[in-house]
Amino acid sequence: MKKDEMELERMAEIINYISGKLMDDGNSPELIAGVLAACSLSIYRSVLNDEEYESMIDEISKCRGQVGPFMRRTEVDATTITRRSKYLH
Repeated sequence: MKKDEMELERMAEIINYISGKLMDDGNSPELIAGVLAACSLSIYRSVLNDEEYESMIDEISKCRGQVGPFMRRTEVDATTITRRSKYLH
C-alpha cells in the first residue's frame, strides 16, 4: 500500500471512529454528517480557486450514486489516533 493510501485509510478510520462516538453520545447522524460536509466544503473553499472548487463540487455530486452506507468501525487502534495526532488524545 502506498503512503498516500495508508494516510487516507488512517484518516478515514479516525473520522469514522469519532463519528461513531458522537452518535453514541446521542448526536443525530444527520447533524454529524452535516457538520462533516460543511467542514469539507470549507476546507475545499480555502485551498482551491473558484474554478477548482466548482469542479470538485461537481465531481462530488456525480459520485452520489456510488456512495454506500456508513460502515461503523467499533474500534480503532489507539496508536492510530494518539501516535500521529496532535489534536486527539
